Order: sequence, then structure tokens, then C-alpha cells
Amino acid sequence: MKKRNSTEQVQLRDPLNEQHKGKKLISCIALVLGVAIIPLMYSGIYLASVWDTYGRLDTLPVAVVNHDQGAQINGEERNLGQELIDKMEESKRFGLGYYK
Repeated sequence: MKKRNSTEQVQLRDPLNEQHKGKKLISCIALVLGVAIIPLMYSGIYLASVWDTYGRLDTLPVAVVNHDQGAQINGEERNLGQELIDKMEESKRFGLGYYK
């Protein structure tokens, strides 16, 4: 065996320090993943809300309110609001409910 001088230091392995390094690495990885995942979640929620908006219009409730008083246009009395409502009632394309 080799003898050591009194000035040489003996380095011992510290298992607690190695566990601390492992926990520190895991917490750094979790932090990086958290910083990456949270913006991804926000962008995913935003994209889901605006994706194919016209494809789901049949589920959107709509109210049409007619407060048109009518007017004279080229000498003829017309109520354009009521004409619009009448055309919408004739067309079953919109699937609207009407209340009077």
C-alpha cells in the first residue's frame, strides 16, 4: 500500500451530494418541460377555438331582432327589416326559431 503525506487530501464519495445532484437535474428538466408545455397548452386551446368556425355555425344560437320602422324609398313605403325577416322565414336554410 502506498502511504499518503499529511498534506494530501482524501476525497470521499458523498452519496447525499450525488442524490442532490440527481434531484436538481430532475427539477431542471421538470422546469424546462413546464415552461414548454404551458404555452403549448394555451396555443392548443386557442387553435381549437378558432379551428373550422364555419363548420359549427349550426350549433350557434342566433337571435334576429327587427325594430325597423320602415321608410319611403322612391315614393314607395317599404319595411326592409320585415322583408328580410319574411325571406329568412321562407328559407329553411338557417334553421332559426322565430318569436313574435
